[in-house]
Amino acid sequence: MNYLRIFILLAGLCLLPIEAISAETSLQEQINETPSGGQLIVQSGTYEGPIQLSKPIDLVAKDGVVLVYNGTEEAVSISGQNVSISNLSVKASDQAAAAIQLTGRGHKLIGLDIDTGTIGIRMNKASHVLVERSDIRGQAEKHAIDLNESDDNQFKANTITYVEDGFYVEDSNRNTFTNNEVSEAHYGFHIMYSQGIELTDNTVEESFTGAMVMGASGGTIEGNIFKDNNENVNAQGLLLYDSIGVNVIGNDLVNNRIGLFVEQANANEVRDNLFLSNYIAIQFLEAEDNTIVSNDFRLNLNEAQAIKSSRNSMKRNYWDSAVKVDVNDDGYSDLAYVADPYFLSLTDKVPEFQLFFQSPGMAILQKMLKTTSGELLMDTNPLMKPPAIEAEGNEGSAWQVGVLATVMFGLSASLFLLGRKRS
Repeated sequence: MNYLRIFILLAGLCLLPIEAISAETSLQEQINETPSGGQLIVQSGTYEGPIQLSKPIDLVAKDGVVLVYNGTEEAVSISGQNVSISNLSVKASDQAAAAIQLTGRGHKLIGLDIDTGTIGIRMNKASHVLVERSDIRGQAEKHAIDLNESDDNQFKANTITYVEDGFYVEDSNRNTFTNNEVSEAHYGFHIMYSQGIELTDNTVEESFTGAMVMGASGGTIEGNIFKDNNENVNAQGLLLYDSIGVNVIGNDLVNNRIGLFVEQANANEVRDNLFLSNYIAIQFLEAEDNTIVSNDFRLNLNEAQAIKSSRNSMKRNYWDSAVKVDVNDDGYSDLAYVADPYFLSLTDKVPEFQLFFQSPGMAILQKMLKTTSGELLMDTNPLMKPPAIEAEGNEGSAWQVGVLATVMFGLSASLFLLGRKRS
C-alpha cells in the first residue's frame, strides 16, 4: 500500500508543468545550481532580481521570461569570463544602479529586451564583449550603453530609443559599432578620448547629435546614416571635436541642422559622403589640414563655412549650386567653387535676416563686403556631375524635388493666365 502511494506521488510530480516548478525556484538558485561551462534554460515566467553571474555559463531564456527589479543595485551583475545571456527581458526601475552591470571579458549579450529608466548596460573594464540584436528603451535621462575603460568590444544590430546617449564611450579603445539604430537621443554616439573606434552602417535619427567624436586619434566612421537631427539650435549629424586622423567615408548626412561640424580637429579625411538638405552642410571652426574630397553636396541651404581655419584641402566635390564650365571635357569644372559664409555669418548674429536668403540685395552686399580669405573654402576642380555614391532612396528625394518644382511652376503659370483672362 505504501509503495502504491509513493508511486502515485511520484507520478503526480512528473505531471506538473515545468513552468510551475521553475516559478517556485528563484532564478538566482537556478544559476547557482548550474555548473561552470553548463547551460541553463530558463522557463517562461516572471522572476525577481537582482541576479549575479560570475562563472562561465550559458543562460538561455525561453520566450516570456521577464526579470523585474525595483531595488537600488544592478538588476543583473556579470563578472568573470565567458558568461552568455540570450533572449532575456529585463525591467529595471529608475532607482537601480543599472539594468545590467558588466565587468570581465568574453561575455555575450544576445537578443535582450531592456526597458528601464536607468543605464541599460554599463561596462567597466570589460573587454572582448559582444552585445547583439538587443533592444533598449529608456526615459531620456540615462545612457543606453555606457563604456568606461573597456576595449575591443563589439556592438551589432542593436535598437535604442529615447535615452540620453545611445552609446557613451569614454577611455575605451578599438570598439566597433555596426548596424545599430538609435533614435530620440541626446547623442546617438558620444565618443570621448577613445582611440581606434569604428562606426559602420549605423543609423541615428531625430536626435540632438547623431555622433560626437571628441579627443579621438584614428578611427573610421563609414557607411552611416545621420538624418533628421535638427530639432535643437545646436543639432548636427556628426561632430568631430579635437580629433585627429579620423576617416569619415561614405556616410549619408541628410536633413540635419549641420551635416558635419569639424571643430579644433586636424588631419581628418572626409570622403565620398552625401550631404543632402542640411541647413549647413559642412562647417569648420579652428580646424586645419583636413581633406574634403569626392563628396556630394545637394539641396543644402548653406554649403560650407570655415572660421579661423586654414590649410583645409577641398577638391573634386560636387556642388549643385556651383557655376560649372568644362572646356577640356575631363569631368571637372574649370571654374573654382568658393563657399562664402557671408550670409551664414550674418544670420548667426541676426537670425531674422534669413528672410532675405538669395535676395538681390543680399547678393549685392555679399559682393561688396568680401569675406576674409581665412573663412573661405575653395574647391579648385569641382565635379561636373555628382559621384555615384547615393542610395536609391536619395535619388527619390531629388526626383521628388523636381516634380514639386514642376507642379509649382505649372500652378504659377495657371494663376497668371487666369489673372490675364479676368482682366
